[in-house]
Amino acid sequence: MGGTFTSMNKIRPDTYINFVAVPQQSDGLSNRGVVTFATNLDWGASNTLIELYSTDLTDGSSFSKVGLTAYSGSASQIFREALRGCAKALVWRLNGNGIQATATDKSGLSATALYSGVLGNSIAITSTQKGTTNVFDISTVVNGEVMDTQTIATYDQLVSNDWVTFSSDIGKAAKSIAGMQLSGGVNGTPTVGSSGTIFTPYFTALQSNTQWNTLAALDVTATDTSISNEAAALVTYMRETKGIKVQAVVLNFPQANYEGIISISQGYTTDSESIQPTIFAATIAGLTAGAEPNQSLTNYVIPSATGIINPMTDDQINTALANGQMVIAQRQDGQIAIVQDINTLYLVPTNKNSDWQKNRIIRTLDDIATFCQITGIQRYIGMISNDDTGRNLLKSEIIAHLNQLVAIECIQSFDSSKDIVISQGDEINDVVIQLWIQPIDAVEKIYITVNVT
Repeated sequence: MGGTFTSMNKIRPDTYINFVAVPQQSDGLSNRGVVTFATNLDWGASNTLIELYSTDLTDGSSFSKVGLTAYSGSASQIFREALRGCAKALVWRLNGNGIQATATDKSGLSATALYSGVLGNSIAITSTQKGTTNVFDISTVVNGEVMDTQTIATYDQLVSNDWVTFSSDIGKAAKSIAGMQLSGGVNGTPTVGSSGTIFTPYFTALQSNTQWNTLAALDVTATDTSISNEAAALVTYMRETKGIKVQAVVLNFPQANYEGIISISQGYTTDSESIQPTIFAATIAGLTAGAEPNQSLTNYVIPSATGIINPMTDDQINTALANGQMVIAQRQDGQIAIVQDINTLYLVPTNKNSDWQKNRIIRTLDDIATFCQITGIQRYIGMISNDDTGRNLLKSEIIAHLNQLVAIECIQSFDSSKDIVISQGDEINDVVIQLWIQPIDAVEKIYITVNVT
């Protein structure tokens, strides 16, 4: 469960981590690359997080999962944008639980679409006799394209595929079928959850899944605009109570004032399409999910962008950045890029500092927290004695990981002889670790004085 602590009063065995800013004078990394979002679909599993890889979009595998490919026009925008910068998406179908398309042939064969939705009405079953034998090729055809072919003599030899399940009387001999068209498939209606929004079931599923990095909080329906508040509550709960270091990208929500929330209000255009702000939230979420701890999205160029939806003047950009809003703008070379990779933390509390406003630094802190938590759960809690030997084993693993972060320029000036202290806590089973780290940010401002003599 993990999370933060205010005193050594935890009951459940786990790893509890606090980050606090050290007052200063004035003068092997965790896995990343998983974005998640909810949307309406004409096909796909209901009440589950559908795993979709970036390669699925281009090789066509996504068609049987969500009914879309990278070449499905505007309907696939959200998928293309979300997977632009990361490897995997966890997709929730809001309008599942509809009606599955079905068909029954006079020869006794019945077929039912694997999922509910109108795409099921594009499925047809054909049967072709092989020569003069009693053997037939049974094909599942979607939008005129053969997706599966099975060679059988009796219908009960058919097995389910990615599109349909079959049924018939046992031993029923296969016959020729010119085209058995499925029909009756209907999309479902988004289900309102216990807290009164259609996103509640989705967020409940995310709470029990720790394998995601960034949520794209998209207002995909005009009937429910509460997703920003609900997403902020979910991310806060995941980060602070469960210790799962995730972030969310939301629309026009800088008032979240939290390092786990990124707010955007713009979109962009290309020569062929417009990426509206709702979809652009998925773009930023995917880029954030895929960015490593030593990567900043500051000055990241949006590929193919030729224009900005909701452009800002210089004064508006400065105000937006000061208020915790991520902004895109046109550079002097004409490219459209992210101005600064920041989150919504603009009123910095006393236990943090301005470093927490930068997403690159948050990724570094989150990496350390995730490493310590996973290492503790997998190799130490309940398995290693809480004595000097056991604690030093844990200490050596953390040092090795921090040295990796030094090597890839996530942190600097780490001295293992004094920047990590590990000891027994108040209880005999408590381990207390104190770390002092100095995160590295990307170069963002260059000041040049040219002296002319």
